[in-house]
Amino acid sequence: MNLKQHPERDDIWVTPEGRVFRELTPSLDDGGYMQIRNGNFRRRRGVLVCEVYHGTRPRGLVMRHRDGDSLNDVEDNVCWGTQAENMADAMVHGTTTRGGKNEHAVLTLMQVREIKRRLERFSHGTNVEQLAKHYNVNRATIYDIKAGRTWSWA
Repeated sequence: MNLKQHPERDDIWVTPEGRVFRELTPSLDDGGYMQIRNGNFRRRRGVLVCEVYHGTRPRGLVMRHRDGDSLNDVEDNVCWGTQAENMADAMVHGTTTRGGKNEHAVLTLMQVREIKRRLERFSHGTNVEQLAKHYNVNRATIYDIKAGRTWSWA
C-alpha cells in the first residue's frame, strides 16, 4: 500500500485509491508500554506491530522486546515468545523487579546475602528467631530464604 502524508495534517495519510487513514497517537499504559486506544479498541502498540509483521499471536505466547526497551516497538525488536523467554530477556536486560527492585521488598540483596552467609556459617547454631528480629522480618521470611523459596538467585 502506497501511503502519502497529507501536506497540512501530519496525522492523515492517503492512498492513490482514495483510502484515508488517520494516525492514532499512543499513550503510556500503567505497565510502561505504549498503547493505542480508539473507542472500545485498546491494544499495546508492540502487540499490534507484532501481529502485523509476525502474524497472529500463537496460543500461549507473549510479545517480547528483544532489546528490553518497552517503548521500542519497531518490527525487528518485537517477536512472539514464551513467558520463560520473556523473563530470560528481562534478566539479561536488568528489567526484572525481583529482589530489592520490587517495591514490596523488605530486604536488600546485601541483607539476604548476609543472612545466607550466617545460615551457612552457623547452620547448627544460627537462631532463625534472632535473624528475623535483627532484620525486622517474619521467621517465615528467613525460612523461605534458607529453603530457597525466595531469593534463590541471590
